[in-house]
Amino acid sequence: VGLEKAFNEASADAGVKAIVLTGTGKFFSAGADITEFKGEMKAPFLPELIDHIEQSAKPVVAAVNGTALGGGLELALGCHYRVAGADVK
Repeated sequence: VGLEKAFNEASADAGVKAIVLTGTGKFFSAGADITEFKGEMKAPFLPELIDHIEQSAKPVVAAVNGTALGGGLELALGCHYRVAGADVK
């Protein structure tokens, strides 16, 4: 929910010319929330969020740091541009 909300706010802000997604710590994104594997998945659903990012009128850049696993890699691939350091996995 946090990423979707922040993305929507940045998309709607006329002062924002581009959107950069990055992670903190050792991960760009670790992928799925494994706590949801035992029950019903909660919105927002990753494919829909990635579609929204791909359709953005503003350029979206994935500044990949650390590790991008599963859905995190899909998220990076859904951005218009990607940048990564030599140590990214």
